[in-house]
Amino acid sequence: MLTRSIFIAAFVLTSSAISGDSPAATALKPEEIKKVETLIAGLGADEFEKRENAQRELAGMGTAIIPLLKEASAKADDAEVKSRTVLLINQIESKQRMSALLADCNNDPELVIVKANEMKKQNKQKEAVELFQAAAALFREKAQQSDDAKVKQVAELKAQMCERRAKSANLATGAMVNGNFVQINNGAQIRIRVQNGAEEVEVIGDE
Repeated sequence: MLTRSIFIAAFVLTSSAISGDSPAATALKPEEIKKVETLIAGLGADEFEKRENAQRELAGMGTAIIPLLKEASAKADDAEVKSRTVLLINQIESKQRMSALLADCNNDPELVIVKANEMKKQNKQKEAVELFQAAAALFREKAQQSDDAKVKQVAELKAQMCERRAKSANLATGAMVNGNFVQINNGAQIRIRVQNGAEEVEVIGDE
């Protein structure tokens, strides 16, 4: 589209001014800033694939590019560029928050579950969902790394439990605690106990 081409030209022409004043300039090298600006301009490319590729690459560049993204979003006349820069800012900031939370938990899935339950109590549903998803991934990693069949089974069951919690932040937990039985997809019966927010899973048997 002509409007996208005009935006790209305008962005490139003003890039040196943005680079000179941006706080990101203190965290990025000049060549890195130039690359970010080129990719941001790519968010307004005519071809969908080019826009997607630019967004994907920017998403992996970390928090240092947020000031440039915010400047581009504020200056953008192109709705596509504005929406994509806002989305990128949210994605990068969310990833940063999640990394900090996981670091606080030492990447221990049991502690991540405790943190997720805390987020639920604080009505921070988005953070709770992301933490449950992270715990599921950590449990699966534990299952893959273990040679013990029982450890693998319990870790997989806990991963499934976390995935169910992630799918519905409003899932009632009363039927899943204090010794009650829960039916799992693979037919295994388990008992879940909750103590101080942490959940212990015991495999009772298979059907």
